[in-house]
Amino acid sequence: MKTLCILAGILVTINVIGCSPGNAEADPARSVDVSVVDAPASPEQAAIATVASMLELAEAGKWDSYVDQFYGETHKFRGPEDRATLITRFEERWGEKIVKALRRAATLTPTIDIDGRALFADTDEIVFMLYKHNDGRWTFHL
Repeated sequence: MKTLCILAGILVTINVIGCSPGNAEADPARSVDVSVVDAPASPEQAAIATVASMLELAEAGKWDSYVDQFYGETHKFRGPEDRATLITRFEERWGEKIVKALRRAATLTPTIDIDGRALFADTDEIVFMLYKHNDGRWTFHL
C-alpha cells in the first residue's frame, strides 16, 4: 500500500510538472521516463515496446544509448574501454545487421520461452532475442 501511495505521488508530481506552461519547450534530454507508468500489461507487450525503443535508437545511430539502456551484460565490462569498444563495433560492423533484425522483429509477436527469453521468430528462424534482466527490463546479450 505504501508503494502504491508513493507511486501515486510521483504520478501527480510528473503530471503537474509536465503540464505546467513553463515546460512547453522542455529540453528532451531532461524528459522524465514514464515507462513505469505506461508499463505494458504482459511480458510480450513489454518485449515489443523494448524492440521498438531499440529500433528507434539503432536507426538514429545512437549506439551509446543503445548499449547503455539495453545491454544486459555490462557486468562483463572490465572498464570504460570495453563499453567504448562495443559501441565502436555497433557503429562500424554490426549496426546495419542489427537495424535489419530489429525491423523484422518489430513486425512479430514474441514468444516467451521456458527460460524467460522473448523470442521474435519468423516461422522457425529466431530473428531477435531479448533476455529478462534482474531489474525486470528486457535486454540483449552478445
